[in-house]
Amino acid sequence: MEIKIQRKETNKAYTSGTLSANGKTVAQYILEYTQCMLPPGTYQLTMLTDTVAMHRQLAVVAEDHDTVNAQPHVMAVVMSGNSYRNVMNTPNVVIGEKLIPGAVINSRKVFERFFDRMEKCVARGESITLCIEGNNLREHKVPMFWLTPRNK
Repeated sequence: MEIKIQRKETNKAYTSGTLSANGKTVAQYILEYTQCMLPPGTYQLTMLTDTVAMHRQLAVVAEDHDTVNAQPHVMAVVMSGNSYRNVMNTPNVVIGEKLIPGAVINSRKVFERFFDRMEKCVARGESITLCIEGNNLREHKVPMFWLTPRNK
């Protein structure tokens, strides 16, 4: 299955776009921290479960990932969250529906539906690739509500 992230808008705080699976939009709004984004390209995705916190994750792993190794090198994670601040200083991606610029709603619901779809794909023996596009980014300003007030 091919997962595609299409980046659309960027500013110095976050980059937004959409996520689709085999051409069908899965998440209408995704957020990444601009300074730590994965470069455009194609990556291998794997499904992980954090046994301590019991969180399910879709992780971007290195191409030379050893499928036998229980602890692969995770480069980034597709996850649920509330805003780009959930992924600050990491190359992770938050998925959901747009609430306001830089914030999402229904993230957990969108992520769970997406993860279940990926589980079915893996059960059928398919591999999951992530293709990141972002050559035509439109610049916009950071909304005022994300800026911290200045000390006087």
